[in-house]
Amino acid sequence: MFLGAWRVRRRLRRGPEAAAALGLGAVRALVRALRDLDLHRAAARALIQLGAACRPALLAELSRRGAPTRRILDVLGRLRPAADPGPLLDYLHDPRPQVRRTAARSVHRQGGPLAHRALAAMLVDPDDEMRAIAVAHFSRSTDPRSVKPLAMAVAYGGEFAGRFAAARIAELGALAVAPLLDALRSQDEPLRASIGKLLEAFDDPAAIVILCKGLEEDDPRISRPVFEALGRKPFAVAPYVQHLGGHPDARVRELAARLQAHWGAEASAAGPGAVASERGPLPAGQA
Repeated sequence: MFLGAWRVRRRLRRGPEAAAALGLGAVRALVRALRDLDLHRAAARALIQLGAACRPALLAELSRRGAPTRRILDVLGRLRPAADPGPLLDYLHDPRPQVRRTAARSVHRQGGPLAHRALAAMLVDPDDEMRAIAVAHFSRSTDPRSVKPLAMAVAYGGEFAGRFAAARIAELGALAVAPLLDALRSQDEPLRASIGKLLEAFDDPAAIVILCKGLEEDDPRISRPVFEALGRKPFAVAPYVQHLGGHPDARVRELAARLQAHWGAEASAAGPGAVASERGPLPAGQA
C-alpha cells in the first residue's frame, strides 16, 4: 500500500524519524520528495533509515527524466545492508564532475569486489578528487589486494594521493611487502619504479625478513629491485641476509655476498653514501 504524498510530506516536516515511521508504504513518496528543495534532506535521511528495501524505488527514479541524480546516488551509497554497486558504475563516467564524484563515494561505501575493480581504475583518473576517493577506499582496507592499487596511486595518483598512499603502505608494514613483491611482476615500469622506492622505506624486522625472501626469486623483475632496495639499507640489515650465504642457488649466494661486501665497506666508513647497485651491474639474468 502506498501512502499519499501529502501525508508523507507532512511527516517530513516533523522530521525524518516521523516519516520513516510510516514504513515502506512511504518509500515512493519519499523518493519523489528528493526533488523538493525544502524536504530533500529529511527525505534522504528517512530513506536511509528504512534501508535497502528502498533500493528498487531509488533506481527506478534514477532513470526518470529530471531526477536529482546526485541526491539519489548519495542515498543509494548509504543504504544498509550494502549491495552490489553495479547499477552505479555507469555514473563514474558521467560528464558532470560532481555526479562522478558522488557516484565514486557511493561505490566506495557499498564496497565489494566490483567496487574494488571500479575504483582501481579511478586511480589514474585525471580528476584529483576522483583519485583521492579511490585512494581513501583502498587505504581503509587491510586486504592484501589493496596494496597494488595503493602502489598504483603512488605511481600515477599525483602528489597528494601519492603521498597518502605511500603513508598507508608504510603503516601496513610487513603486511604490504609480499603483495608489493608480487606486483613487481608487472610490465608497468612507472609502477615498478614506485614499488622499488616503497621497498626501501621498510625497516621493521618482519618486513625485512619477507623482503630478503625476494632475493630467492628466480624472476629478475623481483630479485633485482629487492637487491637494490636492500643495498640502500644500513649495515644493521646485514644479519638478515647472512643465512643466504649457504643457499643452494649460486645466484642467490652471489647476491648475498655482494650485499655483505657492500655493508662491510659501509661499516668501515669506506663510502657511507654508496649503494649495492653502484658496485657494478649484475650479470645478465642474475637479478
